[in-house]
Amino acid sequence: VLLTRPDRGLISVVGSPNVGGLIARRLLPTAIALPIALGVVKLLARRTGLFNEAFGVSAHAVVTVVVLSAVTLWIAERLNRTDARRRTAEEAQARSQQELLEQSTLLRSILDSVPNGVVVTNEHGKLLVFNPAAEAIVGRGPIDGDSEQWIEYHGAFLPDGVTPFPMDAQPMVLALEGCSVNDAEMVIRNERLGHDIHIRISGRPIRDPNGAPFAGVVTFSDITESK
Repeated sequence: VLLTRPDRGLISVVGSPNVGGLIARRLLPTAIALPIALGVVKLLARRTGLFNEAFGVSAHAVVTVVVLSAVTLWIAERLNRTDARRRTAEEAQARSQQELLEQSTLLRSILDSVPNGVVVTNEHGKLLVFNPAAEAIVGRGPIDGDSEQWIEYHGAFLPDGVTPFPMDAQPMVLALEGCSVNDAEMVIRNERLGHDIHIRISGRPIRDPNGAPFAGVVTFSDITESK
């Protein structure tokens, strides 16, 4: 009957992967088998006249104490090993998290310090990185939206300054398709800027271990003074 509902009652305690379940699985067999075994031995000994009742009671108590103590110490030693492995795993995880935090902080500091604009989006066009230099160059900060909205919001044109930059030639679009773009020129014009900004922009796909692009990164610099 108990086995029909292993997720409830005493069976759930015994089957638990937690410390309580571990102790139950180690201790219950001894707690059940020891009294039965000692009772059988006492019964046989009394029938054969091996020892009297008083000795049997004393021997029963001594054996019970010794066996249960040994089992308890064995369980405690196993639990200590388990706890030591858990602490080691937690310490390793804490170190990994600290290293990840330090790397993330370093990466953010680098992105905040480089003079070139850096923009990263995922495969769905969600903006992941838009560093301060990018905002300083194009005159506007990041927005939520796809590449077409980005072009309209920031005002992207071909080098002639008249023709809107084609969507299918946009470096981020090409990067998300798995293509690389090197040193394309673009003009940025919007109401936040006092004049046209000429930029040189490159794009690269970011690939997963299987080689499929799952994000794109573009970098650009202001080349207005050279025009």
